[in-house]
Amino acid sequence: MKKLSTLLLLSSLIFHLPSAFSQAGQWTWLRGSNTSGNGGVHGTLGVPSTNNDPPAMYEGAEWADKQGNFWLYGGLNPSYNDYNDLWKYNPLANEWTWMNGTNTLNDAGNYGTQGIPSASNRPPAKSWGATSWVDLAGNFWLFGGSNGGGYNDLWKYDVSSNTWTWMKG
Repeated sequence: MKKLSTLLLLSSLIFHLPSAFSQAGQWTWLRGSNTSGNGGVHGTLGVPSTNNDPPAMYEGAEWADKQGNFWLYGGLNPSYNDYNDLWKYNPLANEWTWMNGTNTLNDAGNYGTQGIPSASNRPPAKSWGATSWVDLAGNFWLFGGSNGGGYNDLWKYDVSSNTWTWMKG
């Protein structure tokens, strides 16, 4: 009897624990197209607008800055072409801003001089496994990724100056 009651207690915990810790919630559609493969609306580089939307993308890199904005870089479109555009989303204004990069598919980027930041520097278009993180100073880092081949390049993006620096690789 003791084994049976222990078994019943354990099975009760196993089957009811997930619901005990779940939270009720509701998704809200804030922005963007409801059609697959949408090319987005870039607008004007550096200018936020309620009309701007990044293109549909898969496997882009992402960051959050110290001001609570969300950032996206690159990604793959449904035709297996890659982007190298950098986007900032301000959740308070519900606006996207195209911040850097091109709106050209499969752009080769511009490496510039290793270790030297420049307004003309930009990583190549990439997706598929690019690794991203934010350092303690708030800079964004981007390593690797693919656009049909693999990259081992390391980039740093300075949010305050809107510049990329090719660091290594």
